[in-house]
Amino acid sequence: MEIIRIRNKKWLSVLSIFGLLFFGMLYFLPVLSGATAEDPALFIVLTLCFGPFLLLLLYMLFECFHRKLIIYTDHISYTPAIGRTKVFYYHDIGTVKIIPFPKGEDYKIISRDGKKLASFESNMTGSQEALEYLMDKNRHLEQSRFLLAPSPDSKRREEEKEKKKNAKHQKEHRERLAFIMARWRPATIAREKKAVNFFRLLTTALCIISLFVPFRPSASINIAILLFYWCLYLWFYPKMIFGYEKEMEGSTYLLPYPFMCCSISALILMSRFRFINSVEKDFLLFFFGFTVFLLLTYGLVLLIRKRRECWSNIGITLIIILAMTLSSTTPLNWLITFEEPEHNTVSVTYKWHEDSVYSKFFHLSSYYFEIIQDDRYFDFQVSHQLYQSVAPGEQVCICYQKSILGFPYYILHMPTEHPEE
Repeated sequence: MEIIRIRNKKWLSVLSIFGLLFFGMLYFLPVLSGATAEDPALFIVLTLCFGPFLLLLLYMLFECFHRKLIIYTDHISYTPAIGRTKVFYYHDIGTVKIIPFPKGEDYKIISRDGKKLASFESNMTGSQEALEYLMDKNRHLEQSRFLLAPSPDSKRREEEKEKKKNAKHQKEHRERLAFIMARWRPATIAREKKAVNFFRLLTTALCIISLFVPFRPSASINIAILLFYWCLYLWFYPKMIFGYEKEMEGSTYLLPYPFMCCSISALILMSRFRFINSVEKDFLLFFFGFTVFLLLTYGLVLLIRKRRECWSNIGITLIIILAMTLSSTTPLNWLITFEEPEHNTVSVTYKWHEDSVYSKFFHLSSYYFEIIQDDRYFDFQVSHQLYQSVAPGEQVCICYQKSILGFPYYILHMPTEHPEE
C-alpha cells in the first residue's frame, strides 16, 4: 500500500498543453497550408524557431504525466520523465542530497555506490510529506542506514564553484583595469566620461523628438544613435562597459554604455516601422549578414587592441549586436532605397488590428490589411494612418522596392500618395 505519491503540480501540465497548442499551431499551420512546399526555406526557419520550444514543452508534458515517485512502507518506486519504472529499497539508499536553490530545494536519492536512484523537487505535490517520512524512516532504521542531509561533498563543491566564479570575475576586472591604466591617464578618461554623458543627454532628447517627427527623419535619428554608440563602444574599448560603473572597483577608469538611450531607439524602430513588409527569407539573410559585419568590426578591434576578452562580455556584446540588427534591418534598407518603385493596385478585403498595453504611448498596435491579388489572399502590415484612411472594398497600392544593398521589401499606400515620408 502506497503512503505518499509525489508528482508535478497540475498547473505545469496545463501550461505545457497550452504551450504545445500555441507553438504547434504556429509551426504546423504553414506546413498544412502548403506555404512551406512553395518556400522550403520557410520550413527550415519554422523548425529552427519553434522546434526547440516544442521539444521542451513535450518534455515538460512527460514530466507532468509520466514522472512520479511513490513511497511505500518497505520500498520506493520511481518513474522518470523518459524511461522505465525502477524499484529500490531503503537499505539501498546511501544518502539523500539536499541541494538548495533560490526558490526551493532539489532532493536526490543516491545509492550506496554513488548512483542516483530518484529525484524530486520541493515544488512538487507531496514533497514535504515525503521528506518528513524519509527523516522519520531514517531515525527508526537500525543503525541509521542512510544520511538525510545536505551532502557535505555537494555543499563544498557549490561553495568552491561560487568562489571560483567570483575569483574569475575579480581577475577579469583587475586585468581590464590594469590594461586601461597602462594606456590612458585618469584625466583623459574623465574628459571622455564628460563627453559620453553629454552625448547621452543629447541622444535621449533626440529619441524623444523622433517620436513626433515624420518617419524618414525618425528612422535616420534612431539608426544614427545605434550606430554612433556602437562606433563609440569600439573606439573606447575596453573602457566602455555594459554595466553601472559606479558600483565597480576603479569606476574612474570606466565609461558607461548608454543602455537606456539605445533601448529606446531600438523600441522606436521596431514599433514605428512595422509597415515595411519583407519576405522572411530576405529579412533573415540581411539580418545574418549585418550581424556578421558588426561582429567582424568587434573582432578587428580585439585584434588591434591585442586583448583577449572573456566569454561573458562577448555574449553581452553579441546580444547588443542582435538587438541593433533586428530593430534596424528594415528601416535602414528603407532609408537607402533610391530606385524607382513598382506599383500594383489591389483591393482590401478585410482589415484588423492588435492592441498592445503600451500602444497609446509607443504606438505599438499592429494594423493589418487582407488583400486579394491574382485570386490569392495576402496579409500586409500597414501604418496607423493608412489603416484609418482605407475601408474594406477600397483600393490601395503595393509599392515594391529594393535598397542599394539588394534588400527587397514592399509598402502599402494610397493610390494618390507616396510611401510614408
